[in-house]
Amino acid sequence: MRYNNYNRMMVGMDLTDFDQKSLAYVKDQAGVFQPEDVYFLHVSPALDLPLFMSDSFSSFPMPIDEQVEMNMAQAVEPVLGNHSFRRHYDVQEGGVTKQLLHWIRVKRIELAIMGHRGPHYEHALSARRFVRRADCDVMFVPSNEHGPLNKIVVATDFSTNSQWALQKAAALAKNAGGKVKIEVLHVYDIPTNLHNQIGRAEDQFDKYYKDSLQDFLVRFLDEEPSIEGLDVEPILLRRGDTTLAHSIVKYMESSDADMLMMGAKGHNDLDVFFLGSFTEQVLSLSASFPLLVVKNPAREAPETIVSAKATKQY
Repeated sequence: MRYNNYNRMMVGMDLTDFDQKSLAYVKDQAGVFQPEDVYFLHVSPALDLPLFMSDSFSSFPMPIDEQVEMNMAQAVEPVLGNHSFRRHYDVQEGGVTKQLLHWIRVKRIELAIMGHRGPHYEHALSARRFVRRADCDVMFVPSNEHGPLNKIVVATDFSTNSQWALQKAAALAKNAGGKVKIEVLHVYDIPTNLHNQIGRAEDQFDKYYKDSLQDFLVRFLDEEPSIEGLDVEPILLRRGDTTLAHSIVKYMESSDADMLMMGAKGHNDLDVFFLGSFTEQVLSLSASFPLLVVKNPAREAPETIVSAKATKQY
């Protein structure tokens, strides 16, 4: 199992009022994430003044990057100053997504926290590109208010990737004192006309299919040691006439859950394609709940706990 804590975290800041949402979330969840170092990073397209402004600002007391770092500290310290983790302020110049990804590698970040303004915000596409390429877990924090962590929904397809997400959810729940409920959600779809192929009535086959899947989900959880002693509930949700991402977003928006966790694949090009095809859909549909995307590092692999695999992959 991976380390329980996110020792090295990064928080992206855009120097707008939206930063306060991300900072408040870090404050509320610091005891759950238990970081040792948090890097606050702002990326600017340019840190030098245009030529026509140079004379007017010739007496400016410090370079722009140092002024920005000071502004960042003035925003962060009143919110997070009471926490014991070390705080680092960095300003980089260039493309936002490229520099964020670079800094994740340089600082060996384990969790990146980013504000998510909504599916129609102009930078939404950058957020989706960012989560594809990040070499760490990624948390997207919405604009609405969120309090303590009481319930986590883990979307599972029984793959090793969603197993990582479940193990990380268990670790966070334990860091929170074990009082966090975990709902393990599997969205399913009954194969069309399969009842005809095995000679069963449709309603009879539907019940048999759901009961079998329920048994499989329960066994999947029974054989996961990380959740022992925690409040874990299996949830089956039939997809119906909508997409998988729509089904999960709709469930979250009607739930009192405080976080959605999903497992993502590793770092190769094929994994990137499949990650984009699902996670990006969730990002593009809603920004009303915190979303934590848990990466499955190529250097580590959890033990296989069930031999069968669900046919649908996220």
